[in-house]
Amino acid sequence: MRVEFMRTIAKRQRKFAATWGFLAVPIGIAIAVTPFCASLSRAQTLNDQVSPELTPQFLFNQRAMTVIGQGLAAAPADTARLEFSLGLRLPPELNRDVESDPSPEEFLQPVISALTESGVSRNQIQIQAVQIENPRVQVTVTRPTRESLQALIERVNQSLRQSEALFLQSIGAEYGINNCQFLERQARRAALNDAQTRARNLAADLGVNQGEVLRVTEYPLAGSPASGACGSKIGVSTSPFGPASDNLPPYNPAAPTEVQLRSQVSITYTIEEES
Repeated sequence: MRVEFMRTIAKRQRKFAATWGFLAVPIGIAIAVTPFCASLSRAQTLNDQVSPELTPQFLFNQRAMTVIGQGLAAAPADTARLEFSLGLRLPPELNRDVESDPSPEEFLQPVISALTESGVSRNQIQIQAVQIENPRVQVTVTRPTRESLQALIERVNQSLRQSEALFLQSIGAEYGINNCQFLERQARRAALNDAQTRARNLAADLGVNQGEVLRVTEYPLAGSPASGACGSKIGVSTSPFGPASDNLPPYNPAAPTEVQLRSQVSITYTIEEES
């Protein structure tokens, strides 16, 4: 009679979970409530295939601990993009004939000449200017170093010092690598090792035995602000209330020319009974 009653309760709870997206359990059991629609979650969750089904009876009897591990991996950049944002020394005349304005290429010729004379090919230079106001010039550099980028920036600065029309407003920089997969795995392995170390220390401090892996969750990879690929986005505003920008992150001459990746994982272990 009691067995049949428990089966009925479990069946109703599974039906409730399928309808509302979460599982009701007795008070006093701490669980994570995960949205029912998998597309709403950005985390990739890997469940141990040999783990028992997460029934109410299993959750009620299971003792577990969860740790979060973090890992960082870095690699020298294969490419760098420099962005020169320019401004006009004098505002354009309001009543001018716009059709008579020089083309962006002609207007930015001092900057383009400075770059090509430094060894940059023309197909590595991009001009972003619908009109002559606030133009931007982007240049791609292969195998960049801090010294080579500094020399390029100094050459552009010199060309603009002699210009009566343009001045340099700001410089942005972004670094990338040709193959992100190797760096992603390095960061993930570092995060897993960190989580395993934390689990051992936590079990020792609690005076319990660490058991098998119940659940692993990998969170989205995050790159450094100047990393152009491998998990980071270009132009993400530093303020959650500020508008997004398509400008590159500010150039930092002291920063290494490398791509950094951060990984974070959450691992849940069973707590074994002491033998």
